[in-house]
Amino acid sequence: MSNALCTRGICYDTGVNYTSDALSREFWHAEAVAADMRVVASDLGCTAVAIFGTRHERLREAAELALAEGLDVWLQPRLIEATSGETVDHLVQTAKLAEALRERHPGKVTLNVGCELSLFMQGVLPGRNFMWRMRGLLVAWMAMPLFNRKLNAHLGRASARAREHFGGPLVYSAGEWEGVDWSPFDYVGMDYYRERLNGSTYVAGLRALKRHGKPVIITEFGCSSFRGAARKGGGGFLIVNWFAQPPTVKRGHVRDETEQAETIESLVQLYQEEGIDGAFAYAFSEPRNLHTDDPRTDLDMASYGIVKIMRKETAEEPELWKPKAAFGRLAALYRGEP
Repeated sequence: MSNALCTRGICYDTGVNYTSDALSREFWHAEAVAADMRVVASDLGCTAVAIFGTRHERLREAAELALAEGLDVWLQPRLIEATSGETVDHLVQTAKLAEALRERHPGKVTLNVGCELSLFMQGVLPGRNFMWRMRGLLVAWMAMPLFNRKLNAHLGRASARAREHFGGPLVYSAGEWEGVDWSPFDYVGMDYYRERLNGSTYVAGLRALKRHGKPVIITEFGCSSFRGAARKGGGGFLIVNWFAQPPTVKRGHVRDETEQAETIESLVQLYQEEGIDGAFAYAFSEPRNLHTDDPRTDLDMASYGIVKIMRKETAEEPELWKPKAAFGRLAALYRGEP
């Protein structure tokens, strides 16, 4: 492999309000998060962790625990279904806590101003929630220049407000469909999942990111854990009927950890060959996606986590997880092992 990634990272979920009734990590156990950060630094060989979530106290505590392990921290607030103004206010609070961390750990903290905001924030794409906006992407494609103007107006305001409070580098996690003006940012960042539709153009897309003359960071990449997941890319979670009670895996899907591992390996090798500056695998775990032996309830099949959740967290106990095949494959790559 010709070039080592300067930033070898993984994404870590502290709890996001994807639904109005619960966070994606419902409970918080600081001692378990500390143990995870030791695994990320020591066992996985990561140099950085992208910490995202809705609650600021969790972002701060997770960042402190990661910094204590020597990891660089890329801090990203997520506030789902907020307006542009609410999103900026939430970002400003994050910028303030990121600056406090940066002052104690110079050169170790980067602030991410948002993730795929055309989907997750109100006011750019039409649709009553992010699932509807996701479904409408194909219809909205012809009007994306208009939507991109709205997105870039928000990103300009957001980055300016963030720089009022944070003195370190800024990045944004763009969706592949978003046309971002990168001038306010120090890095070009993209959530870039390879799938059936972009497989033949994926390398060209990587190379195009370099034309902005800034370091390129793949802020998310990965694969879920079922046969055929590599063709689904970022849509692997759609094999679950999330509206059923309880959520169930749609019939015909077969668990396959090897496909996840091989996809992650090939992408990391590609990033190295193409001289990409950094990449963050998505994700360490997806806390709500419990693994079971029953294919109909094995939500880990839809998970991008490189560990599988064997016991969901409760108020009294943290989650219990086991490494998947992708864990060992990613660790070997990040540590430069044959």
